[in-house]
Amino acid sequence: MTAVEEKDDSVKMAESEPPVNAGSRVEDPPILEEDQSAEKTDHGKEPNEKTDAEAMPAAEDAAAAKSKQADNQVAPGKDVEIIGTTMAGSIGTVEIYLADKERWKVKFRSGTSKNFKADALRVVKQKKEKKEKKRKAVEEPAEATTEVPNSAKSTNGKANGGSSAAFSQEDSSLSGLMERMKRESGKSSSGAEDSASTPASTPASNPFASIELAPEKADEEYANISGTKFYNFAGLKEHFKKLQARVEESDSPNGMVQGADMFFLYHLLMQNPTVMGKLRGPIKGFRYGIDPNFPMTKCFMIVYADGTGESFSLVKTAKLIFHPKDGLIKRQDQDGNDLPARPTKKQKKNQQKGNAPAEAVAKEPEKAQEEVEFFEKSRAETGLKLIKEDAAAAKHPSAADWEYPLMDEDYRCFAGYLACPLPADVVKGFYEKVNKGTTWRQPKDPRSMKPIPRKTAWFVSSGCTCTYGYGGVQVEPQEYPPWMLEIMEAYMPFCGLSDRACWPNSCNLNLYEDGGMSVGWHADDEKLFEGRYNDIRIISVSLGQTRTFELLTMDAEDGERIGHKMKLTNGDICTMEGLTQKYYKHRVGKEAILGPRINLTWRWVTSHKQDCPRHVPKKKT
Repeated sequence: MTAVEEKDDSVKMAESEPPVNAGSRVEDPPILEEDQSAEKTDHGKEPNEKTDAEAMPAAEDAAAAKSKQADNQVAPGKDVEIIGTTMAGSIGTVEIYLADKERWKVKFRSGTSKNFKADALRVVKQKKEKKEKKRKAVEEPAEATTEVPNSAKSTNGKANGGSSAAFSQEDSSLSGLMERMKRESGKSSSGAEDSASTPASTPASNPFASIELAPEKADEEYANISGTKFYNFAGLKEHFKKLQARVEESDSPNGMVQGADMFFLYHLLMQNPTVMGKLRGPIKGFRYGIDPNFPMTKCFMIVYADGTGESFSLVKTAKLIFHPKDGLIKRQDQDGNDLPARPTKKQKKNQQKGNAPAEAVAKEPEKAQEEVEFFEKSRAETGLKLIKEDAAAAKHPSAADWEYPLMDEDYRCFAGYLACPLPADVVKGFYEKVNKGTTWRQPKDPRSMKPIPRKTAWFVSSGCTCTYGYGGVQVEPQEYPPWMLEIMEAYMPFCGLSDRACWPNSCNLNLYEDGGMSVGWHADDEKLFEGRYNDIRIISVSLGQTRTFELLTMDAEDGERIGHKMKLTNGDICTMEGLTQKYYKHRVGKEAILGPRINLTWRWVTSHKQDCPRHVPKKKT
């Protein structure tokens, strides 16, 4: 959707080191030849002088090596993974080599293209290779499956849909996987040890090889999920990304997760008591795709036996296993035995003073667990009503058309979307009135002394004089003009706000003259609106060119896949509600488009500045 788009965080172009073969032609990249220089052997022969019988296999090996090297060479039409930049992990297709810039142009699934140096690209395997491996695996005799020892099963399982020695026919369904998990529940730690002792070549072909991002802690603590060791939060998140990429690249029908990945997700789900407590029936499997309740983005879903589905968050589940900074919540030693949870800061302080009560020390593991497993109060507890619900209560005919791509009940964060509900000529007229009737400004960012990458204006209702400040920029207020009230008269009833007394008392306007103008990652958490502490509503309307609005959790790392993307077209409404500004950030990034777009973002100022006539001193408690 869109929503407030005020703060300027520069959108950086990801680049890395110069290409190894910058001057080579795109259509015929050079391939390194083997060094032919060598000293003669004791018999007076050159090393490459062989009999015909010896030369044929050698020639075949050399040709295979040369072919493999060519397959790994970056070239137009090949799929590549971005490495070593803030976009690490993203997959795109190479289009052309730009000799003047010494960079490869890569196009992503979102439709955008960016330029990268050669060292920032790694060729990924083609689908046809995976299909061939699947075909060969299926043709293997079933007897081979039963002859593979357990240690091999834990390290050689194929990912996502391929038959292998790790998963026999009884494991092809979730029930089979569950039975196997019960049988081998006592072998998980030993299986993990077997994985750790496999040759170095194993991790390249096995997605379930042990991930040891912190080997110095290997003897102390790790999370054992489906026989795989994870030593920290980052390692588990990285595994999620690879799992998601495997499902997207597979030919699985309807995005169903298969084989080892299905077993992994089921084992992971068991670590989330919140989701397990809400299951409404037997589980058939897992699927990655579009959830009908959130049609703007893909996610992982639980598939029930009756065919219905329900999305769940892998990252939130990971946070129940690892604290992003402090490590494991539930710790285990090398033998798989539970270790005491880390004491909290307060408990450590009391222990250092020597005044920790015996009862408090005995309950430390339980307390630590409770502190990490924190969720906000539910909507039922706080009384929060969504805009869709208010529209339905007002019996507005368009209430049923509202969608909520973001429904984070655990943290009370919501983002709503309503496709343009007005005739095209009315929306066009609004665009003209806003564009001509607004005194646009483009202030400079005091940190860089450069103009922010968009034009802006700040409107308030009569009687308010609050300036709007963000990122060091201060925008002076303008009073609501007649055309502003006309637009609100048209749009607010769709949000269940027919009474003017309930309308927002401020509106921030942004003008993006082309795709080069943008607003970076930010949250509308200014003191004026008190969004860090209270449930707030933000209502945004887009006029003009279609642009992409993105949402991402606050704790997301650089290069992490965008959580929610929405294409906002001419006349669309989008909202952010509840505590979204506390736990999520959003942006409108640069895009390869030409047309202008105006965004109107309405909010309620609840904490007026001291020099504003509407300022109300807060009572001291």
